[in-house]
Amino acid sequence: MPTAPNDHPTILTIRPTVADDVPRLLQVLAMARELMRRTGNPDQWRDDYPDAAALQDDVRPRRQFRV
Repeated sequence: MPTAPNDHPTILTIRPTVADDVPRLLQVLAMARELMRRTGNPDQWRDDYPDAAALQDDVRPRRQFRV
């Protein structure tokens, strides 16, 4: 189980994403793209995919989850 800086167990909640999560998902993807570029993996997620429309398409059938 992951621990917080104070060594107490951290409880993680996993739930289906909802439409309100899409802006934050886009931010996380942007950070991940930058990290991957810096560490030698520039091509896994291009700048244009997944975009907001693709993420929204995955919200409705509950194909994506968030922690």
